[in-house]
Amino acid sequence: MNPGFTRWLRLVLVGAVLWLLWMEWRPVVRPWPEEIARPTSAEELRRLPIGRDFLLSGRVEPLPGAPAREWQGRFVFRHRQRQDQSAGAGGKHVRLVTVAEHRPALLWEWTGGTWELPANSYTLDHAPRIKPRFWPRKWFWTTRVDDWDGSSSGFRRGEPALALGRMASDGRPVISELLPGEMEQAITQWQTVERPRFWLILAVKLVLTLGLLLWAFRRPARMPPANRSDGGD
Repeated sequence: MNPGFTRWLRLVLVGAVLWLLWMEWRPVVRPWPEEIARPTSAEELRRLPIGRDFLLSGRVEPLPGAPAREWQGRFVFRHRQRQDQSAGAGGKHVRLVTVAEHRPALLWEWTGGTWELPANSYTLDHAPRIKPRFWPRKWFWTTRVDDWDGSSSGFRRGEPALALGRMASDGRPVISELLPGEMEQAITQWQTVERPRFWLILAVKLVLTLGLLLWAFRRPARMPPANRSDGGD
């Protein structure tokens, strides 16, 4: 194949892939909503337009008569732990895994009334973090204690919380996130989760772009000179 045509075809392919990489592949990295409503009554909430984000101040309570299930004093929780996922003795591959996640139906109480949030209808990505214990995990190998990573999160009964939601297309308010009760803490927690995602995605795109450009502009391998057979005397 003609070397000039091969290079031109390679540049076209790389250009198409880079366009898809930077223009079409846009994983969700959510900034903190800039224009967010803070209604304090049910009437103010009902007057919000469709698609408007809102933030409510209130507290979380378990449903009366619901089966009791708690971990570290939280009735809503995500238990995360670092575990060795290596298959054999060749090395150690430690990963952060979710051991258990409990998002039951609960009551959301605020100045505008009381809502019942269905189970698993909200996320705990930005919920208050549960700090690991200071003492050794096995208490000097005498008593077993729970082990968890600092990214574990959850809520106690009656704990203040912020509920982030949006007005649905049918005009109904829908809560999707539960955050710490203090605004400053909630914003900090949001940025702690979302900012690493942004930098990780950017790093992946830059590495892929550099690899594609190196491949596009690499020089083709030179062909070895043809052997010439000289006639004998």
